[in-house]
Amino acid sequence: MNRQVVIRGILYEIALICNGMWPVLMLSVWLMPIIKEFKTDWNALRANDIIKALDEETEQIKAQWEEEEYDKQLHVLVEKASSRLPEATITPLRHTVIPSIMIETPPKPDASEEVKKLGGEMRITYVLNVDNKKACGINNKLYVNGCWTDL
Repeated sequence: MNRQVVIRGILYEIALICNGMWPVLMLSVWLMPIIKEFKTDWNALRANDIIKALDEETEQIKAQWEEEEYDKQLHVLVEKASSRLPEATITPLRHTVIPSIMIETPPKPDASEEVKKLGGEMRITYVLNVDNKKACGINNKLYVNGCWTDL
């Protein structure tokens, strides 16, 4: 959008305001040519404003959809982990690139003293997709953080 189009669009807007305030000016020799000549520039200016507003609104809606999808995936991930590891503490990790959770399991009774001092096992995962067992490669196993676990 060049400077001339902007100026002519603003002059058209001013001419419309003057026409609204003083209708007698519509018969003016200088106002009518401005209204006739500058209308296309005003239309281009308005169209550009509308397109910018639509682009901003589209970006807002897109960000909202991405956030809703992220929350939905995170909720499914927490539900799956909670159902498979009921004794573990599941913490959703927000503001990560992909939906992730932290799984903290208490130490087993036969664990070493070092493991008991640490408070148990902790791992972070982003995949608990057991619906597609062929993707895992081994039936009834789940690959989490570099190790296979039973389902």
